[in-house]
Amino acid sequence: MLLTGGIGLLQLNPQWLALKEAAIPGLIGIAVLLSTRTRYPLVRTLLYSSAVADVSKIQQKLESLANTAAFEGRLLNATYLLGSTFFFSAVMNYILARWIVTSPAGSTAFNEELGQLTLLSYPVIAIPSMLMMLAIFYYLWRTIHAMTGFTACSGNDCDQLAPIHINSPLTARLYASHFDGSPQDRQPLTGMR
Repeated sequence: MLLTGGIGLLQLNPQWLALKEAAIPGLIGIAVLLSTRTRYPLVRTLLYSSAVADVSKIQQKLESLANTAAFEGRLLNATYLLGSTFFFSAVMNYILARWIVTSPAGSTAFNEELGQLTLLSYPVIAIPSMLMMLAIFYYLWRTIHAMTGFTACSGNDCDQLAPIHINSPLTARLYASHFDGSPQDRQPLTGMR
């Protein structure tokens, strides 16, 4: 907001607005990729954490099935996918800003175009980015299921479903309907807090 206002007050070329719109998600995407070089990649911190799942039980099961290395590779893939959502956002922000904001900075038309840019950024950028992040979370769920045999756990039905607690009954039904097997085949593992 401050940068956008500064571009308008200084009456800079609208191209600077497009660069600013692309730079912020681009820098976040770079930070996500750089997090793979640390002890705690961003996906591990945000999605595969004790706040979301009972990581220790999942880890024990992965070790007992000798799937730990393969699972770490999938977590790395999920981190790359998460970074790509921010790069998608950066590219779309740049394209949208260049397409919509063409008037000189500081003018009334410039302000109207900024409003139009904000309005269009939700269906063009925010919603697709959110769907991509949900797909990454689903990818991790599928990975946990495939490598451990655990499924989702809804409320007190942990004997029927299991590795991640799902607080929404609708989400639990959608997730449970995707996996085969009887409740006896599923192993309980609770986690979402």
